[in-house]
Amino acid sequence: MRLGRFLVSRDLVTVNEIVKALEIQRQKQRPLGRIAFVESLLTLDQVATIIDLQSDGRETVQDDRASDLFGELAIQLGYLAEHQVEELLNIQRRSRPRIGEILVEMGAISEFRLNAALQDFQLAALA
Repeated sequence: MRLGRFLVSRDLVTVNEIVKALEIQRQKQRPLGRIAFVESLLTLDQVATIIDLQSDGRETVQDDRASDLFGELAIQLGYLAEHQVEELLNIQRRSRPRIGEILVEMGAISEFRLNAALQDFQLAALA
């Protein structure tokens, strides 16, 4: 069970608050292309090429359908290997704000109640 669903099931936050927090989380997430550039895995020209393909919806190198996922296009173009995309996605996941922190910032839940709920959530995951 995910934390958001757990908090809703305990009536600590509403579904609407979770949806809003997830949207904020998505907006604050660093783009994969930026991470790849900072990690020196892609050049600016390569990032721009991938973004152009995403926005144009043109055919990809490997198949006849357009893909909008940055990592998939980078692999298809031969810019990155699959393991590099996986590592970039891990960096992206680790660097995004946590849903609980966002809920506290929004005022949806207090830090004290969130910490207590996190303990319960971890115990429930072990059961």
